[in-house]
Amino acid sequence: MFTVLINNKKFCAEDGTPLREVLSLYGVSLARLQENALNGRFLRILDQAETISVSSETVIDGDMAIEVDFVPEKEEISFSDCSLAINVSDKWIDVCLTDGKNTVTRSALNPLLSVGDLPAQETAYNRDSSAMTGLLLSPIIKECRELLTSYAQKSVKTTVVCASEFYLKILFSLSQNTPLKDYAAFVGDKKLGLPTDSIRILPAVGRYVSGELFCQSVTLPENTFLVDCEKSLTIFYVGKDNDTYTYMWGVDYSEPSLIMIRAAMRVLKPTDARPIVYLYGENAYALENMLTDEGLSYIHAEKDPSSPAKAVVPSFYSKLEKEKKRTSFHDLLKDENFQEEMNRIYFNEIGYTEKTY
Repeated sequence: MFTVLINNKKFCAEDGTPLREVLSLYGVSLARLQENALNGRFLRILDQAETISVSSETVIDGDMAIEVDFVPEKEEISFSDCSLAINVSDKWIDVCLTDGKNTVTRSALNPLLSVGDLPAQETAYNRDSSAMTGLLLSPIIKECRELLTSYAQKSVKTTVVCASEFYLKILFSLSQNTPLKDYAAFVGDKKLGLPTDSIRILPAVGRYVSGELFCQSVTLPENTFLVDCEKSLTIFYVGKDNDTYTYMWGVDYSEPSLIMIRAAMRVLKPTDARPIVYLYGENAYALENMLTDEGLSYIHAEKDPSSPAKAVVPSFYSKLEKEKKRTSFHDLLKDENFQEEMNRIYFNEIGYTEKTY
């Protein structure tokens, strides 16, 4: 499942989906684009800085961010007593305006992608924290103000911020070595230049995993896996008494990577458990055969960019806090059982020899 960002609105599409189908969801028909022979001037892939020509053969084959000069008519929605929710992930920034009944969302690419991957971003932040904070805040402030203006709102009472500890520290200009135990203490009366009376932080899962995952896990039953299949992979297990998660860098979803993922899932769950697996992210399909071999059922799920907006309701926010308290990080590199499972899969189950290993 891939993400297609058209102007500031997100859509999900299967691999091979004609781009015209996604454009039609946005409200722009292929015929309308082709009314002008220079239609290539009206579409631009943002992260590649190039124009593309749309035809009936153009298909989705990866995450895409597209600018379209044709703007559909805005749906008339009347808001009252609004809140904002900001969700910062490795790749995307989602800004939601909600009043509990209606929710609208604008999205943008995370500008820190221009710096490089997470290690490169951390190096750049340690070198010039002010510049990195300004770079990250710029699209957040822009999207918030444009969203409020679009719906005739001047400000909101509360803004919920959902991000990993890594991005929270960048947003609030904190050292990456600062422990985040008391969110209220480091937020204080800071408003980050946003049109809001106060800011509330969603509990982060960990240093590189945001609380967006908690927004999903609290809605699922025990004995469930959530696997976020991006270049950086997160495996989260919802258990009976506690939750555990682990994190992997630079996953390419080759056979060696899949063996590591298989071994990790085995050590995170109870030995005889057969959890349902919820797969998210653009590489989710790469896990299908491995999960089938493990005898696990899976469901392809879509991330809801507006899910952090639920946390403006105190009862939902309380659930997230409880989920945080029962969640711990599982360090695979220090786990002998993980190493044993890796060896068992390599040599006994797949049949690799010392030579091929």
